[in-house]
Amino acid sequence: MQSGYNYREHKGGVANILDELGEFNTYKTGGWDALSAQAQQRINRLRTINTDWNDILFRNVFNQEYNASVSGGSDNAHYYVSAGYYDEQGNVKGVKNNRFNITLKTDFRLNKMLKIGASLFANQRKQNSYMTDTGGFTNPVYYSRMANPYFEPYDAEGHYNYDVNVQGRENEAPDFNIFEERYNTSKQRKDRSVMAIFDAELKFNQHLKLTSQYGLQHDNYTLTRYAGNDSYAMRKAKAYATYMIDGERKTIFPEGGMNKNTEGHTDQWTWKAMLEWNQRFAEKHDVELMGGTEVRHVESKFLTSTAYGYDARTLTTQPVLFPRKFRSFRRQRRVRCGKEIPLPAPLFLQRTLESGGGEVHGKCQVARRTQSPCLLRFAGQHRQEHFGRDSA
Repeated sequence: MQSGYNYREHKGGVANILDELGEFNTYKTGGWDALSAQAQQRINRLRTINTDWNDILFRNVFNQEYNASVSGGSDNAHYYVSAGYYDEQGNVKGVKNNRFNITLKTDFRLNKMLKIGASLFANQRKQNSYMTDTGGFTNPVYYSRMANPYFEPYDAEGHYNYDVNVQGRENEAPDFNIFEERYNTSKQRKDRSVMAIFDAELKFNQHLKLTSQYGLQHDNYTLTRYAGNDSYAMRKAKAYATYMIDGERKTIFPEGGMNKNTEGHTDQWTWKAMLEWNQRFAEKHDVELMGGTEVRHVESKFLTSTAYGYDARTLTTQPVLFPRKFRSFRRQRRVRCGKEIPLPAPLFLQRTLESGGGEVHGKCQVARRTQSPCLLRFAGQHRQEHFGRDSA
Protein backbone atom coordinates (compact mmCIF):
# COMPACT_ATOMS: atom_id res chain seq x y z
CA MET A 1 0.00 0.00 0.00
CA GLN A 2 2.94 2.30 0.71
CA SER A 3 4.79 1.37 -2.49
CA GLY A 4 2.87 3.83 -4.66
CA TYR A 5 1.50 1.01 -6.85
CA ASN A 6 -2.25 1.49 -6.49
CA TYR A 7 -3.75 -0.98 -9.01
CA ARG A 8 -6.71 -2.53 -7.15
CA GLU A 9 -5.04 -1.58 -3.88
CA HIS A 10 -8.32 -2.03 -2.03
CA LYS A 11 -8.27 -5.79 -2.59
CA GLY A 12 -7.38 -8.30 0.11
CA GLY A 13 -8.51 -8.98 3.65
CA VAL A 14 -6.37 -6.26 5.26
CA ALA A 15 -7.54 -3.60 2.81
CA ASN A 16 -11.16 -4.69 3.32
CA ILE A 17 -10.86 -4.14 7.09
CA LEU A 18 -9.20 -0.74 6.65
CA ASP A 19 -11.88 0.37 4.20
CA GLU A 20 -14.65 -0.78 6.52
CA LEU A 21 -13.17 1.17 9.45
CA GLY A 22 -12.20 4.19 7.34
CA GLU A 23 -8.50 3.87 8.18
CA PHE A 24 -7.08 3.06 4.75
CA ASN A 25 -5.40 6.44 4.26
CA THR A 26 -4.32 6.48 7.89
CA TYR A 27 -2.34 3.31 7.32
CA LYS A 28 -0.82 4.61 4.08
CA THR A 29 0.50 7.74 5.80
CA GLY A 30 1.24 6.50 9.33
CA GLY A 31 1.72 2.76 9.05
CA TRP A 32 0.76 0.09 11.56
CA ASP A 33 1.24 2.20 14.70
CA ALA A 34 -1.23 4.80 13.44
CA LEU A 35 -4.07 2.25 13.31
CA SER A 36 -6.69 1.97 16.01
CA ALA A 37 -6.69 -0.95 18.44
CA GLN A 38 -9.83 -2.30 16.79
CA ALA A 39 -8.18 -2.33 13.37
CA GLN A 40 -5.05 -4.01 14.69
CA GLN A 41 -7.14 -6.63 16.53
CA ARG A 42 -9.17 -7.51 13.44
CA ILE A 43 -6.10 -7.69 11.22
CA ASN A 44 -4.33 -9.94 13.74
CA ARG A 45 -7.38 -12.20 13.77
CA LEU A 46 -6.75 -13.01 10.10
CA ARG A 47 -3.72 -15.00 11.24
CA THR A 48 -6.00 -17.45 13.06
CA ILE A 49 -8.17 -18.20 10.00
CA ASN A 50 -7.03 -20.97 7.67
CA THR A 51 -9.85 -22.00 5.33
CA ASP A 52 -9.05 -25.31 3.62
CA TRP A 53 -10.73 -24.70 0.28
CA ASN A 54 -9.85 -28.12 -1.09
CA ASP A 55 -11.57 -29.75 1.86
CA ILE A 56 -14.83 -27.77 1.67
CA LEU A 57 -15.13 -27.59 -2.11
CA PHE A 58 -14.34 -31.18 -3.06
CA ARG A 59 -15.44 -34.61 -1.94
CA ASN A 60 -14.56 -38.27 -2.28
CA VAL A 61 -16.91 -40.11 -4.62
CA PHE A 62 -17.99 -43.63 -5.45
CA ASN A 63 -18.67 -44.30 -9.13
CA GLN A 64 -20.66 -47.27 -10.42
CA GLU A 65 -20.66 -49.17 -13.69
CA TYR A 66 -22.69 -52.24 -14.65
CA ASN A 67 -22.65 -54.24 -17.90
CA ALA A 68 -24.45 -57.39 -19.01
CA SER A 69 -24.48 -59.23 -22.33
CA VAL A 70 -26.01 -62.36 -23.89
CA SER A 71 -25.02 -63.99 -27.18
CA GLY A 72 -25.77 -67.18 -29.01
CA GLY A 73 -26.95 -68.68 -32.28
CA SER A 74 -26.49 -71.52 -34.75
CA ASP A 75 -24.65 -72.13 -38.01
CA ASN A 76 -27.04 -69.88 -39.93
CA ALA A 77 -28.02 -67.24 -37.35
CA HIS A 78 -26.38 -65.33 -34.50
CA TYR A 79 -27.52 -62.76 -31.97
CA TYR A 80 -25.92 -60.48 -29.39
CA VAL A 81 -27.58 -58.31 -26.73
CA SER A 82 -25.84 -56.04 -24.22
CA ALA A 83 -26.84 -53.29 -21.80
CA GLY A 84 -24.82 -51.01 -19.59
CA TYR A 85 -25.26 -48.33 -16.95
CA TYR A 86 -22.65 -45.89 -15.68
CA ASP A 87 -23.07 -43.41 -12.83
CA GLU A 88 -20.34 -40.89 -12.07
CA GLN A 89 -20.45 -38.48 -9.16
CA GLY A 90 -18.16 -35.49 -9.64
CA ASN A 91 -15.58 -34.46 -7.07
CA VAL A 92 -17.56 -31.23 -6.78
CA LYS A 93 -20.93 -31.45 -5.04
CA GLY A 94 -23.85 -31.12 -7.44
CA VAL A 95 -21.84 -32.34 -10.43
CA LYS A 96 -22.77 -35.77 -11.79
CA ASN A 97 -23.05 -37.72 -15.01
CA ASN A 98 -24.84 -40.94 -15.89
CA ARG A 99 -25.18 -42.98 -19.04
CA PHE A 100 -27.39 -45.86 -20.19
CA ASN A 101 -26.71 -47.82 -23.38
CA ILE A 102 -28.11 -50.86 -25.15
CA THR A 103 -26.87 -52.83 -28.17
CA LEU A 104 -28.73 -55.39 -30.31
CA LYS A 105 -27.10 -57.35 -33.16
CA THR A 106 -28.21 -60.24 -35.33
CA ASP A 107 -27.32 -61.82 -38.67
CA PHE A 108 -28.84 -64.56 -40.84
CA ARG A 109 -27.48 -66.64 -43.68
CA LEU A 110 -30.42 -67.17 -46.02
CA ASN A 111 -28.57 -69.38 -48.50
CA LYS A 112 -25.08 -70.04 -49.78
CA MET A 113 -24.95 -66.68 -51.53
CA LEU A 114 -26.85 -64.20 -49.34
CA LYS A 115 -26.18 -63.08 -45.75
CA ILE A 116 -28.05 -60.22 -44.03
CA GLY A 117 -27.68 -58.51 -40.65
CA ALA A 118 -29.11 -55.75 -38.50
CA SER A 119 -27.78 -53.77 -35.52
CA LEU A 120 -29.35 -51.28 -33.14
CA PHE A 121 -27.45 -48.94 -30.81
CA ALA A 122 -29.14 -46.61 -28.34
CA ASN A 123 -27.83 -44.52 -25.46
CA GLN A 124 -28.83 -41.69 -23.17
CA ARG A 125 -26.54 -39.39 -21.20
CA LYS A 126 -27.40 -36.89 -18.47
CA GLN A 127 -25.08 -34.25 -17.06
CA ASN A 128 -25.73 -31.96 -14.09
CA SER A 129 -23.43 -29.08 -13.26
CA TYR A 130 -23.45 -25.37 -12.40
CA MET A 131 -23.18 -22.17 -14.44
CA THR A 132 -19.68 -21.09 -15.43
CA ASP A 133 -18.35 -17.60 -16.11
CA THR A 134 -15.67 -16.27 -18.44
CA GLY A 135 -13.46 -15.22 -15.51
CA GLY A 136 -13.32 -18.78 -14.23
CA PHE A 137 -14.16 -17.85 -10.63
CA THR A 138 -17.06 -20.30 -10.44
CA ASN A 139 -14.66 -23.11 -11.35
CA PRO A 140 -13.83 -24.66 -7.96
CA VAL A 141 -10.40 -25.83 -9.10
CA TYR A 142 -9.46 -22.30 -10.14
CA TYR A 143 -11.14 -20.59 -7.21
CA SER A 144 -9.55 -22.88 -4.60
CA ARG A 145 -6.16 -21.60 -5.79
CA MET A 146 -7.21 -17.96 -5.97
CA ALA A 147 -9.21 -17.55 -2.77
CA ASN A 148 -7.48 -16.21 0.33
CA PRO A 149 -7.10 -18.80 3.11
CA TYR A 150 -8.28 -16.21 5.67
CA PHE A 151 -11.61 -15.63 3.88
CA GLU A 152 -14.58 -17.33 5.55
CA PRO A 153 -17.51 -18.22 3.23
CA TYR A 154 -20.08 -17.91 6.07
CA ASP A 155 -20.45 -15.52 8.98
CA ALA A 156 -21.21 -16.52 12.55
CA GLU A 157 -24.96 -16.71 11.82
CA GLY A 158 -24.54 -18.86 8.73
CA HIS A 159 -25.14 -16.10 6.19
CA TYR A 160 -23.03 -15.77 3.06
CA ASN A 161 -19.88 -13.67 3.14
CA TYR A 162 -19.03 -12.17 -0.24
CA ASP A 163 -15.53 -12.37 -1.62
CA VAL A 164 -15.04 -8.83 -2.96
CA ASN A 165 -11.59 -9.79 -4.25
CA VAL A 166 -13.25 -11.65 -7.14
CA GLN A 167 -13.28 -9.19 -10.01
CA GLY A 168 -12.98 -9.58 -13.76
CA ARG A 169 -13.05 -6.75 -16.29
CA GLU A 170 -15.91 -4.92 -14.56
CA ASN A 171 -15.14 -1.74 -12.61
CA GLU A 172 -16.76 -3.08 -9.46
CA ALA A 173 -16.85 -6.62 -8.13
CA PRO A 174 -20.38 -8.11 -7.97
CA ASP A 175 -21.11 -10.03 -4.78
CA PHE A 176 -19.67 -13.51 -5.12
CA ASN A 177 -19.88 -16.56 -2.89
CA ILE A 178 -19.10 -19.89 -4.52
CA PHE A 179 -21.59 -21.78 -2.34
CA GLU A 180 -24.38 -19.32 -3.07
CA GLU A 181 -23.54 -19.70 -6.76
CA ARG A 182 -23.95 -23.48 -6.58
CA TYR A 183 -27.30 -23.11 -4.84
CA ASN A 184 -28.70 -20.52 -7.27
CA THR A 185 -27.40 -21.76 -10.64
CA SER A 186 -27.65 -25.01 -12.57
CA LYS A 187 -26.71 -26.47 -15.91
CA GLN A 188 -28.43 -29.62 -17.14
CA ARG A 189 -27.85 -31.42 -20.41
CA LYS A 190 -29.49 -34.55 -21.80
CA ASP A 191 -28.27 -36.35 -24.94
CA ARG A 192 -30.06 -39.17 -26.73
CA SER A 193 -28.85 -41.16 -29.72
CA VAL A 194 -30.34 -44.02 -31.72
CA MET A 195 -28.58 -45.69 -34.64
CA ALA A 196 -29.71 -48.60 -36.82
CA ILE A 197 -27.49 -50.39 -39.35
CA PHE A 198 -28.63 -52.89 -41.97
CA ASP A 199 -26.07 -54.81 -44.00
CA ALA A 200 -26.07 -57.48 -46.69
CA GLU A 201 -23.44 -59.62 -48.38
CA LEU A 202 -23.99 -61.29 -51.75
CA LYS A 203 -21.27 -63.78 -52.63
CA PHE A 204 -21.38 -64.73 -56.30
CA ASN A 205 -18.48 -67.17 -56.03
CA GLN A 206 -15.30 -67.63 -54.07
CA HIS A 207 -13.68 -64.70 -55.91
CA LEU A 208 -16.42 -62.09 -56.25
CA LYS A 209 -18.73 -60.58 -53.63
CA LEU A 210 -20.88 -57.48 -53.17
CA THR A 211 -21.45 -55.88 -49.75
CA SER A 212 -23.86 -53.09 -48.89
CA GLN A 213 -24.73 -51.17 -45.73
CA TYR A 214 -27.47 -48.69 -44.90
CA GLY A 215 -27.47 -46.73 -41.64
CA LEU A 216 -29.94 -44.39 -39.92
CA GLN A 217 -29.05 -42.18 -36.96
CA HIS A 218 -30.96 -39.67 -34.86
CA ASP A 219 -29.32 -37.48 -32.20
CA ASN A 220 -30.94 -34.86 -30.02
CA TYR A 221 -29.95 -32.90 -26.96
CA THR A 222 -31.48 -30.39 -24.58
CA LEU A 223 -29.46 -27.91 -22.54
CA THR A 224 -30.98 -25.84 -19.73
CA ARG A 225 -29.03 -23.12 -17.95
CA TYR A 226 -30.49 -21.30 -14.97
CA ALA A 227 -29.15 -18.38 -12.96
CA GLY A 228 -31.24 -17.08 -10.07
CA ASN A 229 -31.61 -13.45 -9.12
CA ASP A 230 -29.31 -13.99 -6.12
CA SER A 231 -26.35 -15.25 -8.13
CA TYR A 232 -23.03 -13.85 -9.27
CA ALA A 233 -23.87 -14.80 -12.86
CA MET A 234 -27.02 -12.66 -12.85
CA ARG A 235 -25.40 -9.75 -11.02
CA LYS A 236 -22.58 -9.76 -13.55
CA ALA A 237 -25.01 -9.88 -16.49
CA LYS A 238 -26.89 -6.88 -15.10
CA ALA A 239 -23.64 -4.97 -14.53
CA TYR A 240 -22.69 -5.38 -18.19
CA ALA A 241 -26.13 -4.50 -19.64
CA THR A 242 -26.68 -0.95 -18.38
CA TYR A 243 -27.61 2.48 -19.72
CA MET A 244 -27.69 6.04 -18.39
CA ILE A 245 -30.94 7.97 -18.07
CA ASP A 246 -31.44 11.20 -16.10
CA GLY A 247 -27.96 10.79 -14.64
CA GLU A 248 -28.81 7.36 -13.21
CA ARG A 249 -27.38 4.06 -14.38
CA LYS A 250 -29.91 1.29 -14.88
CA THR A 251 -29.89 -2.23 -16.24
CA ILE A 252 -32.11 -3.49 -19.03
CA PHE A 253 -32.75 -6.75 -17.18
CA PRO A 254 -35.78 -6.95 -14.87
CA GLU A 255 -35.75 -8.27 -11.34
CA GLY A 256 -35.38 -12.04 -11.41
CA GLY A 257 -33.16 -14.69 -12.91
CA MET A 258 -32.38 -16.10 -16.33
CA ASN A 259 -33.50 -19.32 -17.95
CA LYS A 260 -31.85 -20.35 -21.23
CA ASN A 261 -32.95 -23.41 -23.18
CA THR A 262 -31.20 -24.91 -26.18
CA GLU A 263 -32.23 -27.96 -28.14
CA GLY A 264 -30.72 -29.59 -31.19
CA HIS A 265 -31.78 -32.38 -33.53
CA THR A 266 -29.63 -34.15 -36.11
CA ASP A 267 -30.84 -36.82 -38.53
CA GLN A 268 -28.62 -38.59 -41.01
CA TRP A 269 -28.55 -41.61 -43.26
CA THR A 270 -25.63 -43.30 -44.97
CA TRP A 271 -25.51 -45.82 -47.77
CA LYS A 272 -22.36 -47.74 -48.73
CA ALA A 273 -21.70 -50.35 -51.38
CA MET A 274 -18.50 -52.20 -52.30
CA LEU A 275 -17.62 -54.79 -54.92
CA GLU A 276 -14.58 -56.99 -54.19
CA TRP A 277 -12.71 -59.43 -56.38
CA ASN A 278 -9.68 -61.50 -55.45
CA GLN A 279 -7.73 -64.20 -57.20
CA ARG A 280 -4.56 -66.20 -56.49
CA PHE A 281 -2.31 -67.07 -59.39
CA ALA A 282 0.23 -69.85 -59.38
CA GLU A 283 -0.28 -70.33 -55.65
CA LYS A 284 2.00 -67.35 -55.07
CA HIS A 285 0.42 -64.15 -56.31
CA ASP A 286 -2.68 -62.59 -54.78
CA VAL A 287 -4.60 -59.92 -56.68
CA GLU A 288 -7.42 -57.89 -55.11
CA LEU A 289 -9.63 -55.29 -56.74
CA MET A 290 -12.16 -53.17 -54.88
CA GLY A 291 -14.58 -50.46 -55.92
CA GLY A 292 -17.29 -48.73 -53.94
CA THR A 293 -19.35 -45.66 -53.24
CA GLU A 294 -20.83 -43.84 -50.25
CA VAL A 295 -23.70 -41.36 -50.00
CA ARG A 296 -24.48 -39.45 -46.83
CA HIS A 297 -27.32 -37.08 -45.95
CA VAL A 298 -27.30 -34.90 -42.80
CA GLU A 299 -29.99 -32.54 -41.53
CA SER A 300 -29.57 -30.50 -38.33
CA LYS A 301 -31.84 -28.09 -36.49
CA PHE A 302 -31.03 -25.95 -33.44
CA LEU A 303 -33.20 -23.64 -31.38
CA THR A 304 -32.20 -21.40 -28.47
CA SER A 305 -34.44 -19.24 -26.29
CA THR A 306 -33.51 -17.01 -23.35
CA ALA A 307 -35.95 -15.58 -20.79
CA TYR A 308 -35.17 -12.95 -18.14
CA GLY A 309 -36.98 -11.96 -15.00
CA TYR A 310 -37.42 -15.69 -14.44
CA ASP A 311 -39.01 -16.95 -11.22
CA ALA A 312 -38.22 -20.63 -10.62
CA ARG A 313 -41.19 -21.04 -8.27
CA THR A 314 -43.91 -19.63 -10.52
CA LEU A 315 -42.12 -20.35 -13.84
CA THR A 316 -42.94 -16.82 -15.00
CA THR A 317 -40.78 -14.29 -16.89
CA GLN A 318 -40.72 -10.53 -17.44
CA PRO A 319 -39.83 -8.44 -20.50
CA VAL A 320 -36.45 -6.79 -20.90
CA LEU A 321 -36.61 -3.14 -19.78
CA PHE A 322 -35.49 -0.85 -22.59
CA PRO A 323 -35.03 2.89 -21.86
CA ARG A 324 -38.14 5.03 -22.18
CA LYS A 325 -36.62 8.16 -23.65
CA PHE A 326 -34.68 6.45 -26.36
CA ARG A 327 -33.70 3.07 -27.54
CA SER A 328 -30.39 2.35 -29.20
CA PHE A 329 -30.61 -0.54 -31.55
CA ARG A 330 -28.45 -2.67 -33.76
CA ARG A 331 -30.02 -4.85 -36.36
CA GLN A 332 -27.86 -7.39 -38.02
CA ARG A 333 -28.68 -9.68 -40.86
CA ARG A 334 -26.21 -12.29 -41.88
CA VAL A 335 -26.69 -14.77 -44.69
CA ARG A 336 -24.17 -17.48 -45.32
CA CYS A 337 -24.40 -20.01 -48.07
CA GLY A 338 -22.22 -22.69 -49.53
CA LYS A 339 -22.42 -25.37 -52.14
CA GLU A 340 -20.59 -28.57 -52.73
CA ILE A 341 -21.10 -29.95 -56.20
CA PRO A 342 -20.44 -33.68 -56.52
CA LEU A 343 -19.59 -34.34 -60.13
CA PRO A 344 -21.88 -34.42 -61.95
CA ALA A 345 -24.95 -33.69 -59.73
CA PRO A 346 -25.22 -30.91 -57.09
CA LEU A 347 -26.84 -31.56 -53.76
CA PHE A 348 -25.86 -29.35 -50.82
CA LEU A 349 -27.56 -26.43 -49.12
CA GLN A 350 -26.82 -24.75 -45.82
CA ARG A 351 -28.65 -21.79 -44.36
CA THR A 352 -28.11 -19.93 -41.11
CA LEU A 353 -30.60 -17.45 -39.71
CA GLU A 354 -29.90 -15.29 -36.67
CA SER A 355 -32.34 -12.96 -34.99
CA GLY A 356 -32.35 -11.01 -31.74
CA GLY A 357 -35.05 -9.29 -29.75
CA GLY A 358 -35.83 -7.85 -26.38
CA GLU A 359 -37.41 -10.89 -24.80
CA VAL A 360 -36.51 -13.88 -26.90
CA HIS A 361 -33.41 -14.62 -28.90
CA GLY A 362 -33.54 -17.40 -31.44
CA LYS A 363 -31.28 -19.19 -33.86
CA CYS A 364 -32.09 -21.85 -36.40
CA GLN A 365 -29.79 -23.81 -38.69
CA VAL A 366 -30.67 -26.24 -41.41
CA ALA A 367 -28.05 -28.24 -43.30
CA ARG A 368 -28.27 -30.98 -45.86
CA ARG A 369 -25.23 -32.67 -47.27
CA THR A 370 -24.45 -35.32 -49.82
CA GLN A 371 -20.86 -36.51 -50.10
CA SER A 372 -19.20 -37.84 -53.20
CA PRO A 373 -15.60 -38.85 -53.98
CA CYS A 374 -15.08 -35.79 -56.19
CA LEU A 375 -16.35 -32.35 -55.19
CA LEU A 376 -16.17 -28.76 -56.32
CA ARG A 377 -16.77 -26.24 -53.51
CA PHE A 378 -17.61 -22.56 -53.38
CA ALA A 379 -19.09 -20.40 -50.63
CA GLY A 380 -20.25 -16.87 -50.05
CA GLN A 381 -21.29 -14.60 -47.21
CA HIS A 382 -23.43 -11.49 -47.01
CA ARG A 383 -23.67 -9.34 -43.92
CA GLN A 384 -25.73 -6.21 -43.36
CA GLU A 385 -25.92 -4.10 -40.22
CA HIS A 386 -28.03 -1.10 -39.23
CA PHE A 387 -27.37 1.22 -36.32
CA GLY A 388 -29.67 3.91 -35.06
CA ARG A 389 -31.64 5.46 -32.25
CA ASP A 390 -35.42 5.55 -31.89
CA SER A 391 -37.22 8.24 -29.94
CA ALA A 392 -39.80 7.18 -27.43
